[in-house]
Amino acid sequence: MKKNGILQKCDDEMNVYVTMGGTLDRTNDAITTYPVGVNATEVDLATDADVVVSASPCVLVGIYVNTVFSAHAVNLIDNVTTKIILPASMAAGTKVAFDSTIFATNLSVNSDDSATGKLVVLWRAL
Repeated sequence: MKKNGILQKCDDEMNVYVTMGGTLDRTNDAITTYPVGVNATEVDLATDADVVVSASPCVLVGIYVNTVFSAHAVNLIDNVTTKIILPASMAAGTKVAFDSTIFATNLSVNSDDSATGKLVVLWRAL
């Protein structure tokens, strides 16, 4: 069947088959489950001050623990609001996906002054 000058495949009842093939690209990919252009920022929890991961609005994609956490929880903060608390003693190699959690103002990591460990924050600017 030809519609608007384009040859389209139809079934026996003349229903046009709809495919996504023409609409997918590098950004809109049906297989990719992560945002394109993700940043990876390593945070050392031994730093006494809050660590600013992104100074502007962003999307938290996930975290990866590089070095085991000490017995202190870790806070992921949007401006002054704690949005996520990572539990103490997270093991090295732990991966946590956050399914595109939005931080509307900024993204900072806050840990106890005696905390140790390292994590990688995976994020994308808005």
